[in-house]
Amino acid sequence: MEADARGAVRDVDLDAVIAAYAAAPRELLTADQVAELIGAACAGSARHTLSRWGVTTAENDAAASGRVHARCDADQVRTAQRARPGRGHRTKPADS
Repeated sequence: MEADARGAVRDVDLDAVIAAYAAAPRELLTADQVAELIGAACAGSARHTLSRWGVTTAENDAAASGRVHARCDADQVRTAQRARPGRGHRTKPADS
C-alpha cells in the first residue's frame, strides 16, 4: 500500500509557520555561557572554538558598563558541537 502525502501538505500554511518560527524567542548565549556549555576553560577559548566551528554572532548588545557583548544562537552552538569530530580524530596524511 502506497501512502499519499499530497493531501496532508495541502492544508499547511507555510507563511504562518515561517512567521511563527521567526517570532519565537531565540536562546542567545554569551561567551561565558558557551564556555560552560562546551567545557572550554574560559570565554576566550570558547570564542576561538566557535570561530573554528563557523558559528557566527547572532546579536550584539551593550552592558551597563557600555561594553559590547556578542551573543550566539544556542541552537547553532549545539548543532556545531554535535557535528565536531570525536576525541582523537586525525585526518589522513596527504601523502598516503
